[in-house]
Amino acid sequence: MSNQKATLVVILIGLFYGSTLVASRFGLRQFNPVPYTALRLLLASSAYLVILTLTRRRLPRVPAFWLWSILVGLTTVVLPMLCNTTSLLYQSSGVTGLLLTLTPVITVCMAQIFLPGEPFTLQKISGALVAFTGAALLLASGETGIAELARASWQGYILVFIALLANSSGFVIVRKRMSQADPITYTAISTFFATLVMVALAFLTTGFDFSRARTSGYAVVIYTSLIGTFSAQLLRNWLNSRTSAALASATELVVPVASVSLGALLLGEQVTWIMLIGMGLIMSGVLLLNQGAAVKSAAAKTSASS
Repeated sequence: MSNQKATLVVILIGLFYGSTLVASRFGLRQFNPVPYTALRLLLASSAYLVILTLTRRRLPRVPAFWLWSILVGLTTVVLPMLCNTTSLLYQSSGVTGLLLTLTPVITVCMAQIFLPGEPFTLQKISGALVAFTGAALLLASGETGIAELARASWQGYILVFIALLANSSGFVIVRKRMSQADPITYTAISTFFATLVMVALAFLTTGFDFSRARTSGYAVVIYTSLIGTFSAQLLRNWLNSRTSAALASATELVVPVASVSLGALLLGEQVTWIMLIGMGLIMSGVLLLNQGAAVKSAAAKTSASS
């Protein structure tokens, strides 16, 4: 895949996820996070079912494929969606988006252990330290991005970090085990499994109470299902299976820009200097990581051609 095409896909995915965070925070005014997430996944699964039917794809019979697809569903769909959505009860979509920018950093750290082709370099270490400094600044200042909350709840931060660890694990699984698999097929299976888990969880906990839901709330569910769950997830797994783990996770660079901007414009969320400084540090660190990966890739190509 060309760098230009990959960059366009990265930006598009980041915009999808960033706008989904903002829409979800609005949606939580009318829905509980658990049934809201389950409803999103039900609609997304329906979209995947249509795609599988129209393209006449045959489901693999290899047990290992199903096992890894289910693990991808748990790590990249169930935990991130539920944790990120619930975190919006405690902080703005902008703060959640900023913290999610750490995904490439954690992914690179995991790739160092589980992906032998992507080892640490001095530049990657420097990038990770810079990015974590930006995150530490946000945590130490207790930023919420919401005027009504003077001090952040640690619950919001913890939920996002659980999502980060899960998402990065999913990147590594896809890169290591699913790089040759059809992205549509395994993403569909992952989403079907995630739907079953979230529907069961909703029945066992909060139930499906939509008494507060209005037309605007259902519009949010449709948007976040088809854009943030179906389209973004499919594009991300497709990208992740065809490029490096660090580059694929760079979609998170676009997420904070979209979520901070749209959150301030549409929901009146606060944008403070601390948030901007933290965003600058995190994004600078991620850029260092990706530059390190690009230099290594170029050097490998030069060595192979000589």
